[in-house]
Amino acid sequence: MTAEDDYPPEKLAALRTVRKLVEFWDIQPDELRGPMPVNLAPPPPPAPPRYRHPVHGHTWDGQGEHPQWLRDALLKEGYTVDELKRAVADGAATAATAATTAAAEADKDDAAD
Repeated sequence: MTAEDDYPPEKLAALRTVRKLVEFWDIQPDELRGPMPVNLAPPPPPAPPRYRHPVHGHTWDGQGEHPQWLRDALLKEGYTVDELKRAVADGAATAATAATTAAAEADKDDAAD
């Protein structure tokens, strides 16, 4: 009885294939060492925030455990879920307005020069 008798048939077939390829391509053991190339997919982009504290600006994407600031805002500070969701939209609108204002001021400064 050989050690290979304990292997499942699928593994024996794979070993036979590998042995044939090693023999055909004359692959040496030192060629098998070293890091194998790894093709990792890029990580997914972070989820956009779904909740924002209107005063502190803390955000949460709605995934995983509720952050402490969210619990405090709902239970101790009296905010509603809708208010925290609305703060995300208000924050985006405020950021867009600020960017537009900054661009307009930069254009005005360029025109003055």
